[in-house]
Amino acid sequence: MKFSTRESFDLPPARVFDAFSNFDAIERRIAARGIQIRRQSDADPDGTGMTWESRPRLRGTERRIQSRVVRLEPD
Repeated sequence: MKFSTRESFDLPPARVFDAFSNFDAIERRIAARGIQIRRQSDADPDGTGMTWESRPRLRGTERRIQSRVVRLEPD
């Protein structure tokens, strides 16, 4: 299954990119919600390839989700 989304922000693009590419902070926010998350691999020098496995509860059932950075485009 593949999901995608688009959001509009009234912020400078560099600030939004910094927030979305701060993976350590994102991991901490997910863990603070009580969701198990584990980084499986680090990123290539261009930022792609980082992967995670998480186990959130959705509709009362624990689900296994694998996430991967496919592309980062700061511009």
